[in-house]
Amino acid sequence: CLILPGDEAVGFAGADAAGVMAYARNALFENRHSGLRHHLPGALLQLRQLATASDAEFTALNHTAQQQLLQQILSSRAQPFASVFEQLIGIALEGLLCEPVHGGNRDYCGWWLMGYQPGQGARSTAMADEYER
Repeated sequence: CLILPGDEAVGFAGADAAGVMAYARNALFENRHSGLRHHLPGALLQLRQLATASDAEFTALNHTAQQQLLQQILSSRAQPFASVFEQLIGIALEGLLCEPVHGGNRDYCGWWLMGYQPGQGARSTAMADEYER
């Protein structure tokens, strides 16, 4: 995935392995993202047109060229679709850091990247009992 690529140096397999793509597909069907769903086809068409201008399909471009195209979109505030890509980045981050029950953060990999170890929240059973009330 372009937004959250894997990095062997830190032991992160990437967005696909973390369940981010599954989370994003589900999130796009929520009411809070209805505007994004409406504008997404146009934004993807714009991305395809920019890639075609560089004589290649977006997915066929190398990572650097893909980053440059996305940066071109994000830096041009005059283009209404820059906000679409900003929202997609936000959804990807949600998918990486959410509770795994929502479909992302598979095997808690997002939390491990942040240095959080699942289950360390309550320091004592008294604190946990207080939270339950």
